[in-house]
Amino acid sequence: YLENSDDTRNSPSEVLVRRLRELGAEVVIHDPHVPPYQGDLEERLRGCDVAVLMVAHDEYRHLNLAELDVPVVVDGRRVLGEEGNQRVIWLGKGDWQG
Repeated sequence: YLENSDDTRNSPSEVLVRRLRELGAEVVIHDPHVPPYQGDLEERLRGCDVAVLMVAHDEYRHLNLAELDVPVVVDGRRVLGEEGNQRVIWLGKGDWQG
């Protein structure tokens, strides 16, 4: 899936969303580049237990985690810096260059 793009072809995010829903999870999607999923990120996350970052959009690189009302963030692309982010779980190598 391409960062900073509205191209969702072959998106692993769609696979994850489908699987989570199969398991009974309520899934809320946000993507600043895809019209059906645009909107206020903080509003979308309100009441969520976990946020999962699957795309390294520029908008997500500068998130202030202290302002987000979500207990845990899973960063699948290493978008967020590692310093001071105790609520973040990092997966894989991604593209973070600490």
